[in-house]
This record gives sequence, structure tokens and C-alpha cells, in this order.
Amino acid sequence: MGARSVPVEKDGHVALDLVNKNKEDGTIGAVDGASIIAAESEEDQPYEPLPGVMPYDGRRLVTVRAILTGGVLGSLIACSNLYLGLKSGFGADATLFSAIFGFGICKMLEKSKIPLLSGDFGPHENNIIQATALGCIGVGFMFMSGVPAMYQLKLLGPDPQSDYGRLICLTLVGGFWGLGFAVPLRRMFILRLARQLSLYFPLGTASAITIRALHSASDGASGAKEKLKMISYSFSASLVWSVASSYAPGILYSWNPFWWIYTWGGHGIIGAVNWGWLSWQWSPSLIGVGMLIDLNASLSYLLGTVLAWGIIGPILVAKGEATGIPYDPTNPDLVTYNAFVPDQLKTAPSPRYWILWPAVFMMLAASISTIALETRNFAKLAKYGFQQMNDSIAKLTGKRLASSNAPKSVPRAPVLGDFEIMDPVPKEHQVRWWEWSSVTVAAFIFAMVVLKYTYGVLLIVIGCTADGRYFNDLVPTISDL
Repeated sequence: MGARSVPVEKDGHVALDLVNKNKEDGTIGAVDGASIIAAESEEDQPYEPLPGVMPYDGRRLVTVRAILTGGVLGSLIACSNLYLGLKSGFGADATLFSAIFGFGICKMLEKSKIPLLSGDFGPHENNIIQATALGCIGVGFMFMSGVPAMYQLKLLGPDPQSDYGRLICLTLVGGFWGLGFAVPLRRMFILRLARQLSLYFPLGTASAITIRALHSASDGASGAKEKLKMISYSFSASLVWSVASSYAPGILYSWNPFWWIYTWGGHGIIGAVNWGWLSWQWSPSLIGVGMLIDLNASLSYLLGTVLAWGIIGPILVAKGEATGIPYDPTNPDLVTYNAFVPDQLKTAPSPRYWILWPAVFMMLAASISTIALETRNFAKLAKYGFQQMNDSIAKLTGKRLASSNAPKSVPRAPVLGDFEIMDPVPKEHQVRWWEWSSVTVAAFIFAMVVLKYTYGVLLIVIGCTADGRYFNDLVPTISDL
């Protein structure tokens, strides 16, 4: 069990003095090297600063080396995500990839004499690398759903080449807009509300533990080399497999046992061939996505596939509600049930068009249910906002909007935001309010002007805000909207 926190007064609120507590009881600072290398998190103390990391000493962290390394690594994953996102709706995360590869690259440059690329390399600069890579990926998610949808709806030009300038502006708006929100959102959701709302930030925790392990004094460097070797081996194998499969797709890439039976004379199995039953692709990228998804999600996808193409689709065709489209003039028995032909959506729709609607409404219902389940937390946020406004008015006027009837001798009950975690960053190194607020105002003006004169709409700011503020995969959410 974690030790009890010591509340201290800070700006009129109670905060948890985690730094002093660490020094007093010593339970956090005494972390052995084995637990660091094994990346073991202190599960009973998830909201405390990660032990075993040297404190920030004021050195410049946003270096040319960190930005270049993070930008290159993030761009590689972003290019891969475009393929994965357009094909499967998924996007890979580059947090651990960029942290490990960035460590290996910058460790090689550390003792070099190359200007702007040499010098001591620590965990804080390593964090800048993964943050830069993550920024490259986050902005790219809108090109997996929002931008393709705009082209399908003919809201943009005939092709991306003609809209190159507009797409660049949209990217800048998406990244610049979220930049100003980073500091206030960190203070609200990490320092003040994380404990009360049970926000664990598993991705950030995993990244921090990985960086700590890489920079540990004992086996960090050797462990990083082993990870780099494994990543390099898997990357090389995937590259060779992808190139070889382009020369022999029927052997190394696409497998369909029912098609083999059909070509060997079993023409009665043509229905299974048309529906694509028991067919798959040996794609390294899609296999990697499958390895990242947990078993429950994988079984859900499998159930949805069987339900759509094994039950609902055949019933629609048998009832005459949907039809297939022949695609091989030499063999009229071969039809596809995956076509989207706009001229035939009303008269002869495909099963894929019919299945689209229940699938979308299932996703929408799940999203609405998730929001409904968070109603209690939204109420807590509203109460916290009212408390902050009430305290501010009391400081200015000496009166509160709402006062408690309880006697002054009776302390009020704790509310959301009271037990705030103290900022582990020294005050002299924190971003000042006028710095992030000026960036926010400039980003707002820039977004209004750019979107007005390049797209003629302003509502798209909502999508850019979501894409700029959050770094996770927003493809399902944007698709639902």
C-alpha cells in the first residue's frame, strides 16, 4: 500500500506534496534496478512522479537533435498509418517505437563531434523525441477518415494534388490549434482531476517507464540494444516479405482455399468464393495490428465479420434485397458483394451498402452509451468549474455566489480538485500563463482566417480541435461524427 499523502495549501486549494513525501518516507525513491529494467510500475501509486529519474536541471530540451529524430521517426509511422488507416481503420502508435529508436540514434550521436547533434543525452530529451513523433502521427489521423470523406462528398477538389495548399493549411491548423491547450489541459486533467476521475494515462505511463529503463545506469544501454535488434529484425523481415509478395501474390500474400477448390473443378463452391469465406492476406502490417489488439477486441471483430458476411449478407441476397455485381467478363459466375455503385444504391444495392447502416448505428449507439456512462464525471467537472468561479469571485469582491449554511467551524467536504497533485516541475521552469494563452489566441485567429478563406466553413474547427488535443486513434470517433 502507498504511504499517506501530506496535504499542503497551494493557491487556496489542497495539494498533495508528493515531492516532500518521497523524501520523508523513502518508499518511492528506493527503487531497485531490477524493477526499473523490468518496467514495473508502482500500481498502488499511479499518480505520483515516476521514481528513478533524475530531476530536470534546466537544460534546453527542445534541441535540433530531438526535433529531427522525432520528426523522422514519427513521419515513418505516419506514412505507415495512412495505409493501415485507409485499409483497416486502425492507426499504430509510435510512442515506444520512437522512444527506443530515438535512444539508439541519439546515443550514437552523443559522443560525436557533429554540430547541434552531439552532447549529453538524457531522459528528458528522450521524452521530447517521443512527443515530437507522437505529434506527427496525431495530426495525420484526420487523413484517414475526415479528408477521404470530404473527397467522397465532393467537398474538395477533384484530387489531392489540386488541394495541396488547402491540405497543408488544414494540417497546420490541426497542429497549431492543439498546441495552446497542452498546458491548461495538463494542469486540469493530470494534476487536479486525474485521481478523482480515475485517469491512469496508460500510454504515457508505459512511455515514461520505458524511457526510465533505457536511461538506467546498469542495464539500460544493453537492454536498448537488444530492443533495437529485435525491431530491426522484424522490420527487415517485413520489408523482404512485402517485396517478395508483390512478385508472387497468390503464394505469399493472398490465400483463398475455396478459390483453389474452384479452379481444380469444384464449381459448386462458387458461392463461398464470391462471399470471400476463408480467405485472408499475409500482410505484415495487418498482422502487426492484430498483435496489438487484445483478444476481446479481436473476437468482437471476428463475430462482426461472421455476422455480416456469413449470416446477414446471404439472407439479404436470398430475399432479393441486395445483389452482387459481376466483375469478370470471362466468368459471369464470379460476382462481388462489396461494391459501392452510387447509381445502384436505390435500385440494386450491394450487401455491403445494407450492412453499412446497422454497423454505423451500432458504433454510434456505443459512443452515446459511453458518453452517458460518463455523466457522473461531467457533473463533477461542472461542479469543479463552479467552485473555481466562486473562489475567483470571492477573491475579487469578497462575496461568493453560493455560500454554505454549515457553521464556519465545520470544514467543508472535499470536492473535485481539492487534493491536487503538486507540479513536480520547478516553478521557474513551468510555462507561464501568458505564454500558452498567447499561443492559443494566435492559433484561434489563424484557424478562423485559414478555414474561412480556404474551406469556406468554420465548423471544421471542432474536428481540428479534437485531432490536435488528443493523440490517440480518432478514426472511429470522427467516423461516427
